[in-house]
Amino acid sequence: MQTKNILGIDVGASGIKAAIVDIEKGELVTDRIKLSTRSQPHPKLWRLLSLNW
Repeated sequence: MQTKNILGIDVGASGIKAAIVDIEKGELVTDRIKLSTRSQPHPKLWRLLSLNW
């Protein structure tokens, strides 16, 4: 059986967190990576958030 993994991303006020998640077990497959957000978001983040999804 093939494991189903996805990239989980949490964009919050204090930081952006990401990890690979096994969606069948609901468990993290990798360690979580956390990037602290700055008082002024990076210009590239503003461009990403302004895209029409």
